[in-house]
Amino acid sequence: MTSRVRDREVGEVRRRVLRAGVVVLLLASLAPTARAGTPGTMTITSDTTLTEDHFGSIEIAADDITLDCAGFSVIGPSPDPDLVDGVFVGHHSGVTIKNCSVSGFANNGFTLLRVTDSILAENTASTNELNGFVASSGSKGNVLRENVSFENVGHGFGFDYTSDGNLLRDSSAYGNGGNGVLVYRAHGNRFRGNVMYANGAFGFAFDRADGSRLVDNVARGNTLAGFIFTRADENMLADNIARGNVDNGFGLCRSSSGNVLKGNQSLRNYRGFYVCLASNDNVFVLNRANRNRVASGIGVERSDGNVFKRNRAFANTGDGFYLLFGSSYNTLTRNVACRNTGVDASDHSSGVGNVWRANRFCTSDI
Repeated sequence: MTSRVRDREVGEVRRRVLRAGVVVLLLASLAPTARAGTPGTMTITSDTTLTEDHFGSIEIAADDITLDCAGFSVIGPSPDPDLVDGVFVGHHSGVTIKNCSVSGFANNGFTLLRVTDSILAENTASTNELNGFVASSGSKGNVLRENVSFENVGHGFGFDYTSDGNLLRDSSAYGNGGNGVLVYRAHGNRFRGNVMYANGAFGFAFDRADGSRLVDNVARGNTLAGFIFTRADENMLADNIARGNVDNGFGLCRSSSGNVLKGNQSLRNYRGFYVCLASNDNVFVLNRANRNRVASGIGVERSDGNVFKRNRAFANTGDGFYLLFGSSYNTLTRNVACRNTGVDASDHSSGVGNVWRANRFCTSDI
């Protein structure tokens, strides 16, 4: 074989190999790929940053460590029958969890169980079968900031059973089946700059929860009330807005006493502010109840000793202010009401000792 023929054959072999390699690479690029990510339960005991999605639960099992999901997702359901939360922390302190998107778990997205002095920041919980974020059983002094909870079957955020002194700020919950926020038997928690909207029950719900502070929050378009307090005492609400909720904007009921509401607005709800069923000695100052759709601006039923000063009620469907069903020893001073469909002020005289002083009403039966 001459060298020229041999060179032609070698060149042809090389071209065939090259063409075959191109075909292999093309087929590889078109072939379906396996689901990327780590599987199973991940237990971390030191600072951890995810580099890919994780399929299964993550348990944080040490103090003073950080989980940074770096924008990756924690995806359920969990294959572990003993751990069905997305991210779980129990009995630890000083933990930071950030930049995690958690979805599809059979329990909560994030659970803090007896956790203290920890931070959850810029996380998302969605489509979990219970709640988005829960601080439970004595979880205290934690900060939850800039988190989002949506389309969970239960509540957006929950604080219960002596989970006291936590802060929720600059967060939102929407489209959840339950409340945006539920606080149950937990005290002294703070809520600032949060938005709860289009949830299946209340925007903010407090039951047997005392000493909370709510400032600059918004509850809008929820299926029940914007803010509701039952058997809850000595809470402070300032500069919050309830708009377009199907039930009341703000409600104090079932022996909720000693609360202070200042500078809040209730707009286009069923009723503006509602005090009922032995909710006594509450103080309302500089609140506005305007254009609430079905009932009054500010109503008191079966409750005593409440103080209303410099509040306004305009263009509500119903009375501006009313006292009903034996409500006694309430004081209303320097309030203003006009253009309400009923009368602007009404005292049904079933109670005793009520004081109306220096108010400005366009119409009244007092």
